[in-house]
Amino acid sequence: MPETIRTGIHQSFSFEDALDDDHNIVQKHLQWEGFVRFLDATLCPKQKILERLVAFQLGVDAARVQTRPREPWFMGTFNIAAPMLIHTEPRARPTPNAIDDAPATAAAGVERTPDILVRCPLPNKCAEAVYPGSVEEKMRGEVAAYVWMQRYCPDVRIPFLYGFAFPGGRHFSHCSRVSFFRRLWLRVRQFAAALLCRPVPSDYLPLPVPSSVFWSPLSEASQKPGPVDFGYMILEFLGPSVGRPLPHVVGGQSMPQARQDHPGKVDNLFRSIARIMLALARRPQPRIASFSFHDDGTIALDHRPLSCDMILLENEGAPRTMAPTQTYTWPTPYVADLLAFHDAQFRAAPNAAHDRTDFVAQTAARAFLQAVTHHFVHTDSTGCRASRPYVLQFSDGNAANMMLDADWNVTAVFDLEWLMAGPVELLAAPLWLTWTSVDVVAGEGYDVYNDVRNHFVKIFEEEEAKATKERYSHAQDTVNGVHTNNTDCRALSTSLPPNPHPLADAMQDNWASERFWFFRCLLSVNALHHVVQDRLKPVFYPKGPLPRELHRLWDPAVDEVMEAKLRDRRAYVVGLVHLFKREPPPAEDKKGEKGVKEEQTGLQT
Repeated sequence: MPETIRTGIHQSFSFEDALDDDHNIVQKHLQWEGFVRFLDATLCPKQKILERLVAFQLGVDAARVQTRPREPWFMGTFNIAAPMLIHTEPRARPTPNAIDDAPATAAAGVERTPDILVRCPLPNKCAEAVYPGSVEEKMRGEVAAYVWMQRYCPDVRIPFLYGFAFPGGRHFSHCSRVSFFRRLWLRVRQFAAALLCRPVPSDYLPLPVPSSVFWSPLSEASQKPGPVDFGYMILEFLGPSVGRPLPHVVGGQSMPQARQDHPGKVDNLFRSIARIMLALARRPQPRIASFSFHDDGTIALDHRPLSCDMILLENEGAPRTMAPTQTYTWPTPYVADLLAFHDAQFRAAPNAAHDRTDFVAQTAARAFLQAVTHHFVHTDSTGCRASRPYVLQFSDGNAANMMLDADWNVTAVFDLEWLMAGPVELLAAPLWLTWTSVDVVAGEGYDVYNDVRNHFVKIFEEEEAKATKERYSHAQDTVNGVHTNNTDCRALSTSLPPNPHPLADAMQDNWASERFWFFRCLLSVNALHHVVQDRLKPVFYPKGPLPRELHRLWDPAVDEVMEAKLRDRRAYVVGLVHLFKREPPPAEDKKGEKGVKEEQTGLQT
């Protein structure tokens, strides 16, 4: 009888904690087991092949490439990254004393800063088992984000992408790896495409990999030969010379405290983040969508606006409401599909409602959210919102994806997988400013966060005014004939309003009107109920609780759905009992009956 079960590298649950938790702990444990299988049976047996692939992609001798020991590998929510060293000289062949020398060699490898990372998506975390092709969808979006940033945001430092391959698909390499004639032909294609206003090919070309890379006779017995059937990306490693991850520099102290202790450093941090946000937003996008990399080397904004929260829920079995190629030219259908997605996820999740009271509260909040949508998504006479460009932004808002120097200037960003073009309502100060969760920021931590947020928006406004002035000056030079053929400036001169800081004003307006919170709860895994209660409900019900009778407006057959969800919960508890090998707990579905009966007799109408 296990006391706890593993759900992650540093996460485990007891039986009692699993019963009380809102997440599907059974599914999370299965995901953990899937990760272990992928690591032990798929990734590690291909380690030598990956080293030869890296050597081939970089054009170096395979004997110069060495994978660091497994313990320092980098594990993220959706990926695992193996650090590799590129030695200046080929490594010596194994000697009879190789076993005795191995610990010292490994220790030396750990101490040295890696040169590259081989980053592999985890199928068990990317909904691959539920929706085959999800890993490739995520990878194509991430590769396209790297291409877009290289092309249009050269002032934002990102890791160099040397090469990549999609699961079971073709290998691609940067054009610096191919012959002069292939590079020359690529430049001709790029020039012609730009001249004809066609999609311009990126600097990445398909690269045939020799069979000797996969079937080397020198392979060790423990190494599984054959092609790799999982996706990978070969990336530059951002070491100490670039900076350190933000959490390591800030040290976990909250921004209110940091503003007192290091006001200049906090301003540097906010200014750097504002500049990155503005760099992403300076090219307006025509639709709500994500970029995707095509096999011909081009990228296009032709994929659904994929966020990390959406993948997390789909990985637990949430039905899709957006086809992979679905894009949106108006926010109204986008919001409708997000609402439908959350409802479908609630119906499908076995642990969505613990008892009747919980079910009534959640469905009342969902019915309320649907009823007030028109207040937060304004429409014109045709039913569509007035046109305005959409802005690129990172939907995950992960502070650990930024590198800082000693003065807290952002020196680089990495992990670009969740870049999407979305409504300006999604543009906001980072939610991690007070290192608290979304539900805390929406509730008791609102005032503390808002104070720091106001300071961030003030700096953002200053940076936006500077950028607008520079860009309008550059556009005016274009009009006067100083510069020519600058498509970006021509687009900006027609799309940006005279207001020098429209995005900062929009951020303030969205915050004051609670519109930001409406969109935030739609892009969150589990904050919908808390945000509705703490931020949206007071707009319409300043006094008193949300009428729970609203739950009857969520679905005409709400009673049948309630009984189905209670059966799901009982089956889920049985699954926990089997997993922990425990005795079944007392029946839970009677707990909420009293509250529901009181509510039905008019306690709150």
